[in-house]
Amino acid sequence: MAIDETTHSIANTEQNKKIGHVITRLMGGRLAGDKDSRAYSVRLAGADLRRLKAVSERLGVTESDLIRFALRHVLGRLSPLHDIESKGASLLPVFVEFGNELTSYFDLDESRLEGILNDGIESDRRVDREDVGLLLMAGLEVTRLYARLSEVTDLHNDPETVMEDFRKYLYSKYLFRKPELQQPA
Repeated sequence: MAIDETTHSIANTEQNKKIGHVITRLMGGRLAGDKDSRAYSVRLAGADLRRLKAVSERLGVTESDLIRFALRHVLGRLSPLHDIESKGASLLPVFVEFGNELTSYFDLDESRLEGILNDGIESDRRVDREDVGLLLMAGLEVTRLYARLSEVTDLHNDPETVMEDFRKYLYSKYLFRKPELQQPA
């Protein structure tokens, strides 16, 4: 008898229900037959481990539950990258909303980011290389971003709100398609 059949039969007998629940909990809430789960080993820094432990204790959940939550949350925010049909402007929100966290953590340079955004896409949905450069600059060099955004657009930007202005500029140009921000062909 296979392990998943054994586990299933133990869990279904009335006298051994507790044993079945224990086995299921030990397997992360899934029966042995589930093929969609996999264990990963992740090396974390000491500071991250301490924060993980503190937050999980405060929430009253296990560290594993907190890691699964964080993973699902980040993967949800990255979901347009999961869709191979998403290209060009439809990927912009991922990089705009993450700010420089995503690009700096993975050391994405201008040509790599342009490739992620624009490979295999028609010209009308491509993100301009100049805007890719601005996207990389966002969050790192606010003064340069302000100066460059003022040059690229005729918008009167306020240095205090340059990040919000930049977000509006990109969304207006690529997602909401305002004609005054479109480049002539």
